[in-house]
Amino acid sequence: MLDFVLVLTIMIEVALGVISGLIAWAKHRSFFAWFLVGFFFSLLGVLIVAVIPKNAKKCPKCGELSTYGTTTCEFCGYVFYSPTED
Repeated sequence: MLDFVLVLTIMIEVALGVISGLIAWAKHRSFFAWFLVGFFFSLLGVLIVAVIPKNAKKCPKCGELSTYGTTTCEFCGYVFYSPTED
C-alpha cells in the first residue's frame, strides 16, 4: 500500500510539473525551470506560473510576439525603440 501511495504521489508531482512547464512555455519562459517549480511546489507552482505575465512584447509592424530584451523583431526585423539610445 505504501508503494502505491509513493508511486501515485510521484506521478501527480510529475503531472503538475509538466502542466506548470507547459503554461510557462506558452508564456515564453523556461519549461525546465518551471517544471521544477511545479514538481517541488505542486499546485502552488502551477498557480504562480498561471498568474505571471508573458515574457514577450508585441511588434507594432507585424503583430507577432518577440522575447523581451531583443532589439529587433524576430519575424520582420523591425527595430524596437529604446529610450536609452539617441
